[in-house]
Parts: sequence; structure tokens; C-alpha cells
Amino acid sequence: MRLINTETLQLESFTNPEKGSYAILSHTWGPEEVPFQKDLTSAKWMQGFAKIEKTCELAKERNLLYAWVDTCCIDKSSSAELSEAINSMFKWYQEAAVCFAFLVDVSLKPVDHERSSNGGDNAITIEQLGECRWIQRGWTLQELLAPKNVEFYDGNWEFMGSKDSQLLDALSEATGIESVYLTGDEEIWSATVGTRMRWASKRETTRLEDTAYCLLGIFDINMPLVYGEGDKAFIRLQEEICKQSNDLYLFAWTEQPGNPLSYSSRGGFRGIFACHPCEFTNFQGPHRRDVGCNFKGEFAVTSRGIRFDDVHTLLVNNKLVLSLDYNVSHRSNKGIFLQRTPDGYLRSNPNTLAEIPKKNTRGEKQRIYVQKRIPRQWENSTESPDDYVEITWTRSLSGL
Repeated sequence: MRLINTETLQLESFTNPEKGSYAILSHTWGPEEVPFQKDLTSAKWMQGFAKIEKTCELAKERNLLYAWVDTCCIDKSSSAELSEAINSMFKWYQEAAVCFAFLVDVSLKPVDHERSSNGGDNAITIEQLGECRWIQRGWTLQELLAPKNVEFYDGNWEFMGSKDSQLLDALSEATGIESVYLTGDEEIWSATVGTRMRWASKRETTRLEDTAYCLLGIFDINMPLVYGEGDKAFIRLQEEICKQSNDLYLFAWTEQPGNPLSYSSRGGFRGIFACHPCEFTNFQGPHRRDVGCNFKGEFAVTSRGIRFDDVHTLLVNNKLVLSLDYNVSHRSNKGIFLQRTPDGYLRSNPNTLAEIPKKNTRGEKQRIYVQKRIPRQWENSTESPDDYVEITWTRSLSGL
């Protein structure tokens, strides 16, 4: 890890910097950012240098000798270093003494106290906070959650407040993140997978792969970076989550018609995995892992798809449903609709979750396989998925 010496503006390398020994910057990239170079003073003419200089100035005010800024502290020409940095990013933010969140497109101004975030004479409104670019970016989610101490500054470097005090309610409303995770009263690891995906559901990244990579720390996952793999990165992330958790809320997504980031199902069929966090926008399950989920079985990634052990499938209005133990009321649970094929189960009706009446009798526990994504042969086929199911079943029964 490279850190900026706040006195000399030179980069220095550390294997394991002492926890709390440096400040860290959270921001959105703009024009003329300062790239990796040992002597940063040679880049004073670049527009992005002002952020580095101000970060170092604020760090020195707190008696911190070092600071970290992503634009200049990572040699992005090295794929190995970039991969290590992204896999370490959550930890680096977590161990910083303070994080300065710089909201370049926000300007403090006198506001109505009832609409302000902190009741001050100069404050940011909740509407302003929700519309700023920093709130909408994928990478800034972990930069908000990982550090204990986050101070917010507007585009003129005027202090706006901190995440666990003046701005707590406004940040919770603008981001959809429950306040207990912003204050640190609850660890984010205690939040359900569906809840953490919902936090990311409205955020954007420039590269499609970064949709997954920016969430590695949020799910405590490490995996190689493969730029060029496109949406397969998000599938890989979900596979890794499967290896570490038996949280069925990973599958409590719904297709979002009209959203270009959400796949349109082929004839009403999809694989078991979501294609983008946006498909968790409507997740309303319990936000804590220890509330409402009674599943004691397991699931695993296999060559045949995701194998579920000790799960209950049942019929709801003559449709096969896999229960997710998703309790949103005293009257019903939630589940996903399934369609059986010779190649394993697929998810059907992916634009909705099944309502399972509490009085519905559960079937016996069993093992099933659900395909991770729609079969390749469907993608360019002129046959409908219903035709495929009927044809393949006929072939398997006839031994052809």
C-alpha cells in the first residue's frame, strides 16, 4: 500500500500500515485527476491536485502524517496491483483514522431548518444529498460503510457534518441504508444478502464489471478481476456468496421491466441468479440475518447449477414454488416460482415473488438443482422456452 506523506507530498510504500495512521479520501472522479507518480508536486498544474492537497491539509490538522487517495496511490498500469488494491479497498477504508467525503457537486446554502439535514443555518437539504453524484456511485457505498469516522465536505470544502451525527438521518433516507449500519451499532455482516444488494441497487459504475467488484468488501469476498468478462462478474460474485452463506435472500430478486440493466426473461424464464443489483430494488425482507429466516440447509455451486439441499418445494395455485423463508407478514411467506426441465429447474415468473400462505403445508425436504442462467441454446433459438421444455422432456422420455 502506498501512502502520501502529508509533509512532502511524496509517495511511500508500506506492507502493513498501522491502523489509524492515515486519512483517506472518498470522492468521484473528474477531469485531470493526478495519476500514479512518486513526486506529486510535479502535478500541481492538474485540476485533481487540489483534492490531494486539501486531503493532506486536513490530515495534518489531525496530526496524521499520511493520507491515501485512489487516483495517485495505485499504479493502474499493473493489473496485479489493481486487483490487489480492489480486493483490499474495504480494509483500507476501514482502518483509516478518518475518511473525508468530498461532494464536488454540492454547495452549502441557507435553508429552511425543517428541510435541512442538520438544522444549521448553512446545511445541505435531503434532496440535495440524494441527487449528488457521490450518493449514486457504486464505489462510494463501501467508502461510506467501511470507515468508522466519515466527514462530509461540499464542493468548496465546507464541512457539512459526519455520517453518525449531523447527517445520519439524511444519509439513511438518501441511501436506503438503515441507520444502525451507518452508526456501527450493527455490523454490516449481520445484514441479509438481499438487504446489502438493495443498498447497491440504484448505484452506477462506469465499467460493467465494477458492478460486482465494488461490492467485494460489502460481502467480504475476494476474487480475481477479469475486465472484459462483462456481466459474468456479477454471476461470479453471487457464486462466491453461495460458498460462504446459506442466506436464501440472495435469490429474492425480481426482474425490473424497463430498466436496461435488468434482463428481459425469455418467455418468462430466468436462471437462479440476478443479473444486476437493480433487481433487488424492491427487496423488503428482514434487514437482519437473524430475523425471519429459518432455513438450516445449504446450497452449493456445481456444474449442474446451484444445488439446494434440505429445501421445501410446494404448490401454490398449481405452480411449483421454492420457499425463501421470506417473512413479511403474519399471513404469508415469499418464495420463487420454478419450472422443471430435464436440465434442472429454472426460475419462472421472475418479475414477481410467490406469496405462500402460512397455512400451506410444506412438502418433504429434498435436493434440487437450479440453473444459474438461462440455457445458451435458448438465446438464439426460434423456439419458445415452453417448446424447449416440451421437446426436451419428450426426447428424454423416448431415450433419444
